[in-house]
Amino acid sequence: MCEKNGWNTPKIHGIAEDGRLIYPKEKKPKLPPKDLFIKELAGGRGDGAKYFKFTGNSFIDLKGQPFTDDEILSYLKEGSKRRSLIIQDAVKNHDKWRKFSNGSLATCRIVTGRSPFDHEEIILFLAALRMPVEKSDADNFSLSGIASQIDIQTGTLGKAVRSKPINNSFSFDYHPDTGEKITGSKLYRWDELVEFTKMLHRHYQTLCLGWDVTLSEQGLCVIEVNDSWGSDVVEAPGNTLLYDTEYPEWFESWIEILTNQSTLVHPNIKT
Repeated sequence: MCEKNGWNTPKIHGIAEDGRLIYPKEKKPKLPPKDLFIKELAGGRGDGAKYFKFTGNSFIDLKGQPFTDDEILSYLKEGSKRRSLIIQDAVKNHDKWRKFSNGSLATCRIVTGRSPFDHEEIILFLAALRMPVEKSDADNFSLSGIASQIDIQTGTLGKAVRSKPINNSFSFDYHPDTGEKITGSKLYRWDELVEFTKMLHRHYQTLCLGWDVTLSEQGLCVIEVNDSWGSDVVEAPGNTLLYDTEYPEWFESWIEILTNQSTLVHPNIKT
């Protein structure tokens, strides 16, 4: 769908499942001379995430260990025995966002829902900026990345939190690696990112989705979408809970509509 609509998203070079490559079919993937990223095909909480930096003639991971093309593909296939994995281009943050990262990709988790009253309207419930720290390959909160709740009206960041302490602290006004200020900072091009995410949701049938989007070197970029998005990463960083948003009223309204109506309420929505 991203290719069809011209949406910026990481290019996928290979997919492995049960210890074998299943994409591309009947041929070995040719890895490009650029930074690459391995992650789970579906779900995950960051399990299996691995960043490979291209140095000009070879690849190294964040620990400095070198990898050849064949070794990367072997890593992909071996890891897929536990979970299906993909290898794709590693996305890099725009200059204005790099202060929120250890070098891996920082992304926003934005939770959106289709309005029960105007089915073309997309509502934002909560959002958080997820930031990788230390030697983490990804920004997942479950991988002990830090997360800051975003004021959805202004794009202003709150204090960041982490599930494990750094120097005996679980909360951070400044990024632990870059030293750049987080609390009170406003995300560059936030308003555009909001409209981009709403546009994406209008193309999908699911009523509520959690989007992983970012501002990359190439502009606004969608990394993935989650129909099971969890509330911890958007609730934990700040003082705003889903209970305190439009979500409860939204949820009850849709339940009433879908309970009392046997036909499709909208051509893009399945009951």
